[in-house]
Amino acid sequence: MMLPPKTGPGMVTMDRVLEMADLVDRHQVAGLSEQWRLEDGGSQTGRPGTVSNRAVMILFHLLVNEYSAFSDTAAADMVMNRMPAGVLEYLDLNKPGTKQVWIARIRRARERCFLPFMPYRGERRRRLPSDEALAAYDAAKKDPDYRKRLDRADVVSDAIVMSSVDYLPRDILEQWSGTVAIDGTSIPVSSNDAGTRKDSTSNPDIGAAWWAREGNHRADLPGRLDNRRSTDKYNFGYEADIMVMSVGDPDNDPRAPFICLGARLKRPGHRTGLLAASMVSSAIGAGIPISTLVTDQGIAPMAAAKNLQDPLYDLGVDIVCDYPKGHRGTRGGHQGLIWVEGHPYCSAMPKGLIDATIDYNDRRISEAVWLKRIGERERYLAKPNGKPRADGSIRYLHPTDHGRPVCDPHRKNAPAFCQQRTLLVPREHLALKYKQKYRYKTATWERVYRTNRSTNEGFNGYAEDPTREAIQISGARRIRGYAAQYVALAMKLAAANFRVITEFISRTPKQSAAIERKRVKRRAGSKTARNYRDQMPSACSPTLTAPAVPLRT
Repeated sequence: MMLPPKTGPGMVTMDRVLEMADLVDRHQVAGLSEQWRLEDGGSQTGRPGTVSNRAVMILFHLLVNEYSAFSDTAAADMVMNRMPAGVLEYLDLNKPGTKQVWIARIRRARERCFLPFMPYRGERRRRLPSDEALAAYDAAKKDPDYRKRLDRADVVSDAIVMSSVDYLPRDILEQWSGTVAIDGTSIPVSSNDAGTRKDSTSNPDIGAAWWAREGNHRADLPGRLDNRRSTDKYNFGYEADIMVMSVGDPDNDPRAPFICLGARLKRPGHRTGLLAASMVSSAIGAGIPISTLVTDQGIAPMAAAKNLQDPLYDLGVDIVCDYPKGHRGTRGGHQGLIWVEGHPYCSAMPKGLIDATIDYNDRRISEAVWLKRIGERERYLAKPNGKPRADGSIRYLHPTDHGRPVCDPHRKNAPAFCQQRTLLVPREHLALKYKQKYRYKTATWERVYRTNRSTNEGFNGYAEDPTREAIQISGARRIRGYAAQYVALAMKLAAANFRVITEFISRTPKQSAAIERKRVKRRAGSKTARNYRDQMPSACSPTLTAPAVPLRT
């Protein structure tokens, strides 16, 4: 399957339009939008729009793919100045009109296409006072269709991103370990800081809020940000949770391209766990074999178990995560089996081993002692006896040392786990909120966690390239509204996927024939980076003489 090659601004060719049309037909967002419009009570009659849903999606894909601004103005400029007659006829855009007329036509077509998954609409032409903007946002959330439209926006995002994943060769996907990593990044919506203006007006995107690089996200920021450097830590906009394909075992897993498998755009700090589970579930439903999710301490440990860990447990997906302070040490137990930082142990494990991480955080022990105690925990580790049952319960074996229990089962008040050698732990006592695949802070955990976090940050940085997709530059998305920002993000991530897949396939010998890349052949004897020195005269050569400079008299 041929990947759409990247191009810069210039005349739009028919081949290019057909490639983008194929992409639009794959994700079928244009058809979904019309279907949802009719479900919402829209009329089946009336005069059709000048620009169809399919045409407006093709226009914006073309803009994203050539790294142009995602805006109605850029689309209108493309139609008027950069599309030949054949392309205009194919898109049914061969109609007269000035630039302002075309901007209005494209804006109406975009709003019509995006309306079924637009949960709230801000003022397009003016800034509302901050209190009015907040009231408008609260009113939108009370709309009975609010949640339905948010879910539709997620479906649109998944469809656009997955249309780019279809270009990944199937054999590569089948060899992949099934590990994904999720991380959040800011998506600013305005070049000016909202809420910092002297007139106390808000940004037109009423669903946006302050995003903080560290700490808790806040709905608004007290005082004005007079210090420009503060904007490095705070952005006004949305937050995007991006799920990236990664590796489970960095040393042994086969190579795979680190592409985006899903994204969720949200108000900073809201619905984090719920949307992470939604991304994983949607990808599995699309045929992506996910087995492990890696997150930082801001997602898995902070999410409600019913929103993230419970759904992933039902899907058979393991979690690897870090724990913030206050979430370490013992986290529940059942009849002599205790949960310490995501794994089950015998309750007879010494307190120094149980509280090793807490003692290290409080500086009561050194890092060397802490890591040594982490390793010593393995002696008291309880292992599962088979797979989870239909009701979610798991039977665990009591830890032994050379066939003998690690504790005295006949001691006074010995719990059931120590006496019975096995224990069936009901689902509600599995501490799913903190349960994870590898033992916390062991060498395996460090290798997997650090590699996946670097992969996530690497892809985010790749998509944030200011000369390419530029997902963090608000000027590259000169458009208002949650739905428009969401579609722009999904299209840009899909474009980044094309770049990653193209580079990966071209570097893989077995797949190098899948794309057409012709190297420029140099003529024999021409200067190259390797031989240019050989063709230069030596500084000590007698043939190299200084030019005669006439002296001024």
